[in-house]
Amino acid sequence: MIQKTKDILKKAIGAVIIVILVIFVFFSNSKNKELLKEKNTGSKELSDIENTKEYEKVEEVKEKSSSIKDQKAQYFSLATEQMQKGDFRSAIENFQKVVNIDPGNNFEPQNIRALSGELSLYLVLARNGDYRDSDNKRIIDVTTKIIDSGIVNAPDIAGIYFARGTAYATSKQYDKAIADLDIVIKLDPSMKEEALDFREGILREKGGQ
Repeated sequence: MIQKTKDILKKAIGAVIIVILVIFVFFSNSKNKELLKEKNTGSKELSDIENTKEYEKVEEVKEKSSSIKDQKAQYFSLATEQMQKGDFRSAIENFQKVVNIDPGNNFEPQNIRALSGELSLYLVLARNGDYRDSDNKRIIDVTTKIIDSGIVNAPDIAGIYFARGTAYATSKQYDKAIADLDIVIKLDPSMKEEALDFREGILREKGGQ
């Protein structure tokens, strides 16, 4: 990892983690869960399909959905406990299991919370000096899923772009890093100084290749 990236990450990491935790808490709200569930799956009143063959299919789907929900809740609870104990790497593994049970459903609130929790832990590890090069690919994947979900709006999403830009920079994908930082600069004035400073460092590093 380039030294400039380390310095800027340490400077901005507090703000980025706060943004991610706001997202994490937001998706624990039951009302928001219902709104997002409706957005993701659409609403179909049970009364419209009762006494039909489709009703049986719906019941099967509901049973499967309940099983998935229980599994996800167990992994999420375990990840939260491990996070509180400081066992961050184990918590990351269990947050990943939450998403992997239902990987195609990025609108599902539990998936968003798990992705946000996982990302926050990578940043905490980076702040603690335990950032691994192998973390970059996963951070890029996690942040991209959050961005592509379309659920998180400005200025909160700027922190996600900053985190992805950092991962791009540390993996020497400089053009992509700069593109993400340009978005941060536009979306969140409070992060503009850090993003500009970081961008300048990346340009110097890129020029020295």
